[in-house]
Amino acid sequence: MALGTFGEELSEGSRRETGLIAHVWTGLIVLLLVAVRIPWRVANPPPKSSPTEFGKWLIEWTDPAARIMHYLLYVLLVAVPLVGIAFSSREDIRSRCLASWKSRHRGVPTERSHGN
Repeated sequence: MALGTFGEELSEGSRRETGLIAHVWTGLIVLLLVAVRIPWRVANPPPKSSPTEFGKWLIEWTDPAARIMHYLLYVLLVAVPLVGIAFSSREDIRSRCLASWKSRHRGVPTERSHGN
């Protein structure tokens, strides 16, 4: 959220536009790479780990934890750019969410907190 609101603090001009374009393209490239990586990962799963004497007891809980974190990373790699696309295409959602976030973190009251 902090990086998304940082652009609002910059003055209008070429530096802001360049940063915005780089930000958008970076998100789209991440989304494209994940769209290629997920089918590749499904088609080519990693080999099973072979337990050593030391690692037998360790693998029992680290393998499931690592798998959960790996899938969570994939979820975030897809969700974050999609949320950015949704926020950029829906101005009303973006302004409500950013106003709410700014009021909580900067102590500025929103219209909603005044009962309007």
